[in-house]
Amino acid sequence: MKFQSLITLIAISTLTLNITACNGSQSSSEKITFSCGVKNDVPTTVGKTLRGEISIIRWVSDFGAEVGYTPQKRCEEVSNRFQEYYNQGILNYITTGRQNNYDTLCVSSENGGACDGLLLTLKPGDSASSLIPQLFDVASLGSGPIEQSSSKISIDFKKLLEIAPVENN
Repeated sequence: MKFQSLITLIAISTLTLNITACNGSQSSSEKITFSCGVKNDVPTTVGKTLRGEISIIRWVSDFGAEVGYTPQKRCEEVSNRFQEYYNQGILNYITTGRQNNYDTLCVSSENGGACDGLLLTLKPGDSASSLIPQLFDVASLGSGPIEQSSSKISIDFKKLLEIAPVENN
């Protein structure tokens, strides 16, 4: 009887360890990674999810090139910022802001919240509120994850990653 109880206890312990190991590996495999890749000869900030690769920003503007910020360099820097903010847990919403008299896109941990981190600076004359839908191609997502108040525009970034089309490699 004691031997049978010991076997049952070992079986339950093994099952518990296996479930824990599976759950642990599942949560680490759900991690999203951001990088700068090239899609159709254009530097592109890409998010790699369980569903596949999602093109987030295609870097076609030469804004900043005169001071060394080529589309490739901006792609690399902003892709690194996406990853950094994702790792910090504050890449929940993308919203608008101003810094040094330029419109900016930044991240916020809450909807309608303040900028928690700068993503990118827009060129003079570009309005963040009008550019954000184009930049993230929200029109192709139907109603999309975009919300606009009278003074701010905000994108639910997690929702964007859930519904955005994945790239065919």
